[in-house]
Amino acid sequence: MIGIATLHRVARAALLLACTAMGAGTHALAQGLPSAGAASGMAGRSVIPAPPPDLQLQGIDPRQCGSSKHAALCAEGRWARFAQIRLDVRVGAFDGQYTIEHTGSGEVHGTSNERMGGKVQAGEAVIVSEDAFAFRSRRSAGNADDMLDQIMTSPTVFSELVAILLEAALPEGPEGVAGTRALKAGSESQFILTQAPGGAVLYGPPWSVSGTVRRGAGDALAFDLAFRFRPVDESGRAAKSGTDTARLSGSARYAPLRDRLPDTFDLVGWKLVRAGTLLGDAKTLGEARQMAGAR
Repeated sequence: MIGIATLHRVARAALLLACTAMGAGTHALAQGLPSAGAASGMAGRSVIPAPPPDLQLQGIDPRQCGSSKHAALCAEGRWARFAQIRLDVRVGAFDGQYTIEHTGSGEVHGTSNERMGGKVQAGEAVIVSEDAFAFRSRRSAGNADDMLDQIMTSPTVFSELVAILLEAALPEGPEGVAGTRALKAGSESQFILTQAPGGAVLYGPPWSVSGTVRRGAGDALAFDLAFRFRPVDESGRAAKSGTDTARLSGSARYAPLRDRLPDTFDLVGWKLVRAGTLLGDAKTLGEARQMAGAR
């Protein structure tokens, strides 16, 4: 990602940043933050400020997840339970490509490649266990603990956004897609909230999405979405006028998760971190598991 602050400027959504200890961040991602359908409250991590008086509706904070019609929409449906996703995001001059794969063992593999204004930043990470991960990156970070959030925040929040939009347009879920489906959805009142251990992004109403989803190669579902939303400031208040548009395209697989990533997964040139400490070099994921004490 080209920095959390840059994501805020590009999307002009409210990015509420929280930097945390690596152990907690790894555990949250290892639980499958966008694919488990659990957009958790992230207590103690991404702190959303108290709403202004004009946002207080019947005791419900409209920027938090919930079952009320006044609560924000979050990634809690069947579209969020993907095994793999490949995603391209374009917002103005910003272009990002991301992938995430989840496994039955809790290992997660993610990639991020972002370009804006001639600058390119890329990273790749594998969550090995609840307190260990391996990464390689063209990014700069203050310490190794920050790298997991830097690499995985954008793939996580953007994949959640896709899941929320598809759920709003096609609530019957992935199994309801046969051939090509045109889709359209929107809301005049509900916020959209996407979350990752490294931060959260709010999109304000009124918002709308249109596009298509179709059966692709194998068991993949290909999507192409145009998402129009109202920017949100850092206090959580939607702009009174003006909208931004994001283009989200790619594909997702909803097949059963494979048990875990292969032992032969190449980690030459990567760094291995456990509980905030850099370990020695590992040539393969199998070696990294042994060094990190993972089964």
